[in-house]
Amino acid sequence: MTQWAGVDGEVLGALFFEVLTPEPGADAPTLPGWQVRLWPQARLGDATVEAIPEADGARATALLTGLRAAGFTPLGRPVLHPH
Repeated sequence: MTQWAGVDGEVLGALFFEVLTPEPGADAPTLPGWQVRLWPQARLGDATVEAIPEADGARATALLTGLRAAGFTPLGRPVLHPH
């Protein structure tokens, strides 16, 4: 079962969402506290992000802020796939 991830709640599982990348063929950014994978398939954006928190207490807002700082533009709301 998938559900929308609350941006203020703790993330317990993997988040998936589409992004616009800063340049074609961009690599996944390195973000503290997150394991980030970038898949080149997307419907609306340039890629799909899979992000898994590496520690308890991870928040989606921190992930989204880090992605924006790295030049990525998140599209839509993250979908949570619980562990």
